[in-house]
Amino acid sequence: MSENITKTTPDISIKDKEKIPYSQKNNHLMLGFISWHEFMDSLIGVKQTVFNFFAALLAISTTFITNYVWDDAGAIYFMLFLISFDATTGVVKSIKNKTFSSARLPRILVIMISYTSLLALSWNISKYSPFYYWLPGALYGGFIATLVVSIFENLHALKIIPNRVYDAVSSKLEALQNLVLGAKKDKTKKKK
Repeated sequence: MSENITKTTPDISIKDKEKIPYSQKNNHLMLGFISWHEFMDSLIGVKQTVFNFFAALLAISTTFITNYVWDDAGAIYFMLFLISFDATTGVVKSIKNKTFSSARLPRILVIMISYTSLLALSWNISKYSPFYYWLPGALYGGFIATLVVSIFENLHALKIIPNRVYDAVSSKLEALQNLVLGAKKDKTKKKK
């Protein structure tokens, strides 16, 4: 009672059947791959070399960050994104106001290097002395707050944030600053 089981590939022309390799026609696949070359293509994706290069670069930088800068690479990438966004909004604002100067563009790189260097230094200090455990978090929070305020001001200057929202937030921030640091003394008033 043996039946002949024949497999046919539906909707494939005779020319297409001739193009299918012998190993695939007769199911002589090697663990599902036709050849070692196809296995290597699937494993490391040599067809997408540019994408693979950038993915490897991202993995290398993430490993570097988590070993030497801070234990959370996502936080560093977020900070670098905010720096880039702040720079972009600043450039757009300066172009709109006709005050753009390419001589100021290196500031972006200097800020990125300074922020990450200070975080790396503080994080490594905190690893060796528990007295400084608070330092990297305080620096990171200060950097993020500075960037958020700068982006907020740039978006207001570009008229993306309305005046009433800007004034309300600015007054709350000023009140908080006065509460924490004390009221600013007005230097324009003359002493009596």
